[in-house]
Amino acid sequence: MQFFHSLVPCMLAALLCLPGCTGKQVRVSSETEFTVMAQRLTPILRDRGILDEQGAYLQPLFGSSSLPPQLGDYLFRHLSPAFRFQVDPSLLPSTFAASRTPEDSVEIRPNGFVLGQGLDVVTVTVLAEADWNDDEVPDWLILCRVKSIRGTGLRDYYLVVTRTDEPILRPELIAVYDCLSRTCKLFVTPTSRNKKGTAPAYDPELPVIDVEAGQRNITLPPGTPPPDTAPKSTLHEQKISG
Repeated sequence: MQFFHSLVPCMLAALLCLPGCTGKQVRVSSETEFTVMAQRLTPILRDRGILDEQGAYLQPLFGSSSLPPQLGDYLFRHLSPAFRFQVDPSLLPSTFAASRTPEDSVEIRPNGFVLGQGLDVVTVTVLAEADWNDDEVPDWLILCRVKSIRGTGLRDYYLVVTRTDEPILRPELIAVYDCLSRTCKLFVTPTSRNKKGTAPAYDPELPVIDVEAGQRNITLPPGTPPPDTAPKSTLHEQKISG
């Protein structure tokens, strides 16, 4: 647990106003998955002030959460799935709930939900609340994990919702950790790069982040443009070391 050795000093700093820790508070709701995210996206989270130089975060000891009650059900009914697909969002169901068919299964959890949809198992979990865009308002950091029931790997989408008061929650895609092939790769959106220019270099290759061939697609209305007219991906590739 070397990654969080400085966690306790930072928690004390929140009470004593000591220097040396990140100024942003991070209310973690899923510690295990947030730890994984922090390890994968350390440069990005440091640049956003969510982690300090030692890789620690500042957990508030007091104060209330910005998350609504019955969070899992709320996300299922309000979160847009458009970040998964390379088509115009207006052609897709507005929320995960709207994409459900009678054959799909849903399990509502305290911090998210699990949707069994065709050959996919989609698990959505709120990882933490933190001020992502420096407006002093808590934003929601979310993990969407898509795993094939055929056991061919998984894909982790790291998301942030900055407009949490909207009727439809449209998350911004931070990064994708893709393990559907033999090797895992991390794809980072240009808007999530280190603003100071100190993040690792990114390969200009533009991958397609979409459902795997053979998986169930969401049925689109008549007149949907063919795939070659869909918007190009804005994701850049960063290979995982080690």
